[in-house]
Amino acid sequence: MKRAIGIALALLSPLGLVTAWAWADTDWGGLPPASLAQARLAQNLPALATVLPARQAPPLDVAGLPAWTPPAAAPRTITRRPANVAELREALKQARPGEVIELQAGDHVLNRPLYAGGPGLPDAPIVLRGAPGARLLSETTEAFKLNRPWWVIEHLEMTGHCARPAACEHALHIVGAAQHVVLTGLQLRDFNAAIKVNGEGGVWPDHGLLSHSLLRNTAPRPGSAPATPFDLVGASFWRVEDSRIWGVAKAGGNGIAYAAFMKGGGQGGRFERNLVVCAPDAAFAGAGAQVGLSFGGGKTDPRLLRDQQTRLEHIQGLAEGNAVLNCNDTALDVNDSAGIVLRGNVLLGSGGVMVRGVGANAEYVGNTSSRPAYARPGNQLDARDNRRFAPETRDAAQLLASLKPTR
Repeated sequence: MKRAIGIALALLSPLGLVTAWAWADTDWGGLPPASLAQARLAQNLPALATVLPARQAPPLDVAGLPAWTPPAAAPRTITRRPANVAELREALKQARPGEVIELQAGDHVLNRPLYAGGPGLPDAPIVLRGAPGARLLSETTEAFKLNRPWWVIEHLEMTGHCARPAACEHALHIVGAAQHVVLTGLQLRDFNAAIKVNGEGGVWPDHGLLSHSLLRNTAPRPGSAPATPFDLVGASFWRVEDSRIWGVAKAGGNGIAYAAFMKGGGQGGRFERNLVVCAPDAAFAGAGAQVGLSFGGGKTDPRLLRDQQTRLEHIQGLAEGNAVLNCNDTALDVNDSAGIVLRGNVLLGSGGVMVRGVGANAEYVGNTSSRPAYARPGNQLDARDNRRFAPETRDAAQLLASLKPTR
């Protein structure tokens, strides 16, 4: 396998700082793709763009991709049928293991958060679902905060509807003791971080599942808050499967947006068979720095890391069988994370792959990409059996059908 090593130096005046870059270019030549650090440096040194030019691939036309549709809902015996938000709030408070709460059809305006009552049980989870035509319109920072284990939230549609759009932070906030939560068949639109997962009081919501769901933004997110549709900090053994993340960009703050990340010191997270489209239309094209799937994200305050021994952001993570399209920064990102496996992904109309940060290492095996994979100095990238792909057609539907990715 052909390998090349390159180094670039940039002098930052007036600070007098010298930045050195090295990269491992597997299978083809050229400078590394645009990166978060390069974007920040470029703000201070415009000439840096001539030293380290952006190298993302031309975007694909995604208009022909099939519309997302939720899977069929599993038959369940409904025990509570709230018809409005007040009844829903009471149903959540009183729910007992094995109960199924189904919000009835209609647009339901939510102006303060919902909270769970008691926990479910392994053989009798509490289920919250929406009937066909039911939609929660959230006018509050977070729509539903869940800190109880063994809950299932399924076939529920939630839309950010804040007077100031940047104020709509989370549709679902999964925290603390909310272990073994299942999220499936959801439609979550126009939130900064539609699903936020993090610890609380030293307890972590491990062993969660997000599947067959749509996380969508209809425009770049305004404001300075993190813009990451799936934002996980510290929790372990979460799986994100068979879902679509559509529209990933941040118009305010540092301009950096991630489709999804797992960071904060957890382990064993998995991204499998998801379709990520950072820029589905012209409104997203070139909007800030768009990163696809990441282990490590923009890193965590070291004092807040769950794993205080390794001090790594994530270990033993897997990204397999995903299609990542039109992200103008890196498509797959590994930052301060170790033991990461990137296998069988299709990365088109995007930047390549970057392994960066203290202790970061990854295997990169059997992927198809329009851009290279790189490791920064001191990091390790074991790349083998990958395919460089420069298609003539820009039609995403045709390309994915020909490559047969699992979506």
